[in-house]
Amino acid sequence: VDKQKELNKAVVEWILLDNQPLSAPRKKGFRRMITKFDLRFHSPSDR
Repeated sequence: VDKQKELNKAVVEWILLDNQPLSAPRKKGFRRMITKFDLRFHSPSDR
């Protein structure tokens, strides 16, 4: 659970710092990239 919170925070920071649209984590390219880091990751937008 702590790892999931860390990953969620990192995604939110990325969205804010790089002015990404809130829909970015739902896009195919982002999902492919993030699963290379952790297959268990669930984007905050999945909820």
